[in-house]
Amino acid sequence: MRVSFFILFISFFQEIKNEENLSKISNAVDGIVSENLDYVLLSIIFYNQAQKCGGILVHPQFVLTTATCVYDPIEKIASVINATFPQRPTNNIIKKSRIFIHEGFDEKSYANNIALIKLETAANVDNKTLAIANFATDNKTDFYVNQITRICGFGSISDLYTPTIKLKCTDLKVEPAQDCSLLENTICTYWSNQINNVCAGDFGGALYQYFYDGNKITQTVIGIASFSPNYKQDTSCSGGQKIVHMQTSFYLPWIYDSIFNFESVNMCKKILFEIFLLLILFVSLSYSYKLIDDVNSDKRNPRIASGVPAIPGENLDYVILTVVFYNQMQTCGGILIEPRYVLTTASCVYDIKEGPASVVNVTFPQMKTLIPHLRIYIHENYNSTTYDNNLAIVKLMNVAVPDGKTLMYAKLSTNNITDAFVYKEVRACGFGSIANYLTYPQTMMCTTLFIQPAEVCSSIPKTFCTYWVDRDNNICTSDYGSPIYTFIYAGTSIIQKVIGLSSHSPDYRKSAPCYDGHKVVHVQIGFYIDWIENTVNKLSIDDPSF
Repeated sequence: MRVSFFILFISFFQEIKNEENLSKISNAVDGIVSENLDYVLLSIIFYNQAQKCGGILVHPQFVLTTATCVYDPIEKIASVINATFPQRPTNNIIKKSRIFIHEGFDEKSYANNIALIKLETAANVDNKTLAIANFATDNKTDFYVNQITRICGFGSISDLYTPTIKLKCTDLKVEPAQDCSLLENTICTYWSNQINNVCAGDFGGALYQYFYDGNKITQTVIGIASFSPNYKQDTSCSGGQKIVHMQTSFYLPWIYDSIFNFESVNMCKKILFEIFLLLILFVSLSYSYKLIDDVNSDKRNPRIASGVPAIPGENLDYVILTVVFYNQMQTCGGILIEPRYVLTTASCVYDIKEGPASVVNVTFPQMKTLIPHLRIYIHENYNSTTYDNNLAIVKLMNVAVPDGKTLMYAKLSTNNITDAFVYKEVRACGFGSIANYLTYPQTMMCTTLFIQPAEVCSSIPKTFCTYWVDRDNNICTSDYGSPIYTFIYAGTSIIQKVIGLSSHSPDYRKSAPCYDGHKVVHVQIGFYIDWIENTVNKLSIDDPSF
């Protein structure tokens, strides 16, 4: 990438007015590593140690790049690929184990020029020197026209054969896609008065924007550099050269399906192998065995908890779940947000005729503790007919004591962007029905859900929707109120970030089984952070107005 040298030193951001200003931040990294956001997304793909491309991490073991970076007309799929993470002092080189090229890729027109590389081992994601990409979800054609974007890489700087030894970055202006190419699902960059541009070795790298959410600056990937239609006429990599980028929002379902399908096949193999081992253990051992659920290796795969109770301290699914008993009959899920406060859905603790439930006992199954409720506060705008604002807080009579191993406070997502989680996989666990509405499990059950645009399920604001037609597992009776969450890597540990609570199913009357085609609506917690904090504060001081 051709970039004029200059050093930018900023001790802190004095003032950031809006997201547009952030997207225009221009700097050359020039050796800055861990404290520069330009670095954390980038991975470099070495193809047979010769062809070099960029790429981005979309999963600890999957790198997204262009198909042209890993495709050879003769060999078809590259046999040797190493991914290196240049921001790491040791370069952290990892070999590929498999390559997935988009089935619609055309090597002549570069249509659907996208591919995934499965790494032999997982990359160490610490969110400081290396992070998993955060994708924009808006897939409107020409949505980014006239906006400023950013791209970085280790591509050529003076001619097609002189790579840079330091990361170079430049800002690019988005033009109408048809100015570059007639291909679908693409973004075009073209800036005639800019001297810097994408060059050989930069393709496959992320095209992104900076955003400021009030607390921190984040990068949102909108595309990956694909090719230049001017390559045959102009090899200078100047600003006047047009660059075509694949708009990643159009490919999110393919990306996540490819990862999920691969993990599912792996999971089946693992389950069969584990069954074989268990049979051997059953024959050879006369006493109980201990099964450890390793969340680091298969934390997101859809499965039942294998019929084995989770071992306290070793299963992250268990530590945030509370179960709310309403009059000892209706059972729902919930999460502990303070020592005496449980967050659940209003529909779990509200009766249309009687109002708030008169008797609610909260149990923590992982601690075998049961605490009666002292007070219930239903969201003031809750609508029991439409399920708008379906939230409630239960104040406990006694304090629940989290130990960080069997019980902990839920970490709530503050993201209040509509459809922010669309096409992402999330996790749900509970003690709800498993075969019909009267059959309950003895152990907690878990599954992975796939988020769809909210309007697929309902028009209720501040909600998101899960709907997965080819899955056998789903939310069912008594799972409502339970958390929907994602796993987040925080250095060397994994934490859960709750993004919502299961609210209801619009298909409840039409489809009794809680299986694949069942749509489920979830309350998006990020919209209610202020309400939760204010309600807990008022309940803490027994505000008479409550």
